[in-house]
Amino acid sequence: MLSEAVAGTSSRFLDPGDFPQSLSHPSSFDRLLHSEEGLYISHHAYADAAFRVEGFSHNCVSIQLAGRARHTRQVGPRQGSATSVAGKVFTTSALKPVAWSWNGPAEMINVWITPERLSHDLAEEGDDDRGPVELIDRFCIDDPLLAQLGVALRAQGGAPRPFCRLMLAGLVSTLMAHIGQHHSNRGTAMPSGRSGGLSPAHLRLVLEHIDAHIAEEVGLDELAALTGKSACHFLRCFKQSTGISPHRYVIRRRIDHACELLTAGLPLVEIALACGFADQSHFGRVFRRERQLTPMAFRRQAAH
Repeated sequence: MLSEAVAGTSSRFLDPGDFPQSLSHPSSFDRLLHSEEGLYISHHAYADAAFRVEGFSHNCVSIQLAGRARHTRQVGPRQGSATSVAGKVFTTSALKPVAWSWNGPAEMINVWITPERLSHDLAEEGDDDRGPVELIDRFCIDDPLLAQLGVALRAQGGAPRPFCRLMLAGLVSTLMAHIGQHHSNRGTAMPSGRSGGLSPAHLRLVLEHIDAHIAEEVGLDELAALTGKSACHFLRCFKQSTGISPHRYVIRRRIDHACELLTAGLPLVEIALACGFADQSHFGRVFRRERQLTPMAFRRQAAH
């Protein structure tokens, strides 16, 4: 459990260690993966919850690893509502009122950064006259690098692994530099969307079709036909919209669905067939490749 005490900026604001208790419904699990001066990395799985606080004591970068949920969030005067899937990112600046609710399962990595740590790491020569470094609030965006960093942080956090400390130091440095460049008031703006990709309506239609047929073989021609495009054109557009190929997206959604069924206690052979794998052995190989642990190990972790 995420139980380590975290020093906050003020008692009015929510500390990372108190975040799980602020939710209207408890998480499946909450873990502290890594901590150092001014920075905490936590790992959560939750569904159908809400919270309202005067603000976070830390800036928070939330990276969705799995699941599909409908989010509604307000940070200060800014509001947003959207459906998130694996790879989506939220950034929430510290010391602003936050109201957030979601409906559906989501596995998340939260990177908590104090305003002091953000300014210390991202301040550059000549910044004295520019004011403090600040995180920019972003809601349910695509950021492929942060998505990859989230997966890597999950793999390195927790149990000791060879060169884990060195790997974490590199991941944190890359994370902070990327936040500075793309999600702070010192960097360049993230593009509002991927030009040349699928329209929002076509993308939603394709993703919903994949979810509805997750236990079946979903071919490229079948997906392309939903959008009226050739298979080759559809492949390019899908990768521009999501950052990954349709095949990789299907594999991720199958693993997401498998995680939900694992927490429900279903037999592995039933989960394998329900998620479109040839058999239990095939399911185990793919799951271990994607999550760096076996299905049974995931089930044991989720039960803690």
